[in-house]
Amino acid sequence: MGLSAKILFGISLLLGSSLWAVGFSSGNQFQSMAIVGPLTVRCIVNGNPHIATFNCRGEVLEPTNYDFFMGPQGVDADQIQLMAKHEDGSTRNKTIKYDSQKGQSTEAFNLWVYSLLQRPLLADGKNAIHYQLTKKGQLVTEGDVTVNVKRVPQATCPHGSYDSVLPQDCDNEFTNCQRYFRDYNYCH
Repeated sequence: MGLSAKILFGISLLLGSSLWAVGFSSGNQFQSMAIVGPLTVRCIVNGNPHIATFNCRGEVLEPTNYDFFMGPQGVDADQIQLMAKHEDGSTRNKTIKYDSQKGQSTEAFNLWVYSLLQRPLLADGKNAIHYQLTKKGQLVTEGDVTVNVKRVPQATCPHGSYDSVLPQDCDNEFTNCQRYFRDYNYCH
């Protein structure tokens, strides 16, 4: 192999190894943003027109609310646990199955969505993430990454309106606001 071929081979090895980074597939730098906007829903209730108005409020994480975690290259594991320590000292743990062939979690982790049944992994500011990869319950490898979430100014969506023949639509703020934000591209 000539000198130029050896140099190109060495550069490709360096580039290839630097592309495989432990952390979330979207990277480890995120932005959080509050979103707001007015919504009017017109419904028919008992044969009569009814108008409901909502002041929708939400939170988004950019580039994504859910993401896959990429583990170290070449690790044979079947489960990954992430333990996040937030700047305020609070913690959150999440465990998901791990695909060794792909080198990532089998599902995306909930990074930012609050609901009745789930809490997000991340919080605003610095998130110290300790990861553990296991195979059949035995620790295979572990490590640490830092994920930063920067708070950016609130965004406001334009006024939205929907018509519905379903009376319950005038009572369902949560579903209407989710649709509204989705339809208005989360105020972008």
